Amino acid sequence: MSLISKTCQLALLLCTLITAHGCSSWVYRIDIPQGNYIDERQVKKLRVNMTRDQVEYVLGKAMIRDSFDDKYAYYIYHLKSGKSDEITQKKLIVEFEKDRVVQIKSDYELSPDFNTPLSE
Repeated sequence: MSLISKTCQLALLLCTLITAHGCSSWVYRIDIPQGNYIDERQVKKLRVNMTRDQVEYVLGKAMIRDSFDDKYAYYIYHLKSGKSDEITQKKLIVEFEKDRVVQIKSDYELSPDFNTPLSE
């Protein structure tokens, strides 16, 4: 009886593990967004010669700013998908000179009117 009992326990354990493994895809995992979410419409509003305040009005506060040199503002967005573990990362780096936008390096497409300053 001891051998049958151990065999039944082993079979029960094996069935439990297989069932638990099969159900693991049913577990809901959330998307994990971090940083500054930036929409294409926001990027299209940016223009050369905008002030830092105008940029922050459009995009929000920068994710990273150098304490010693205000020349660059870094907007970084990182998203880890809960379904596929796929990671999406986007960057937008605004370069300022005398508190005005000079250049933008970005994963986003800039507006064709970017080099046309806003009228003041």
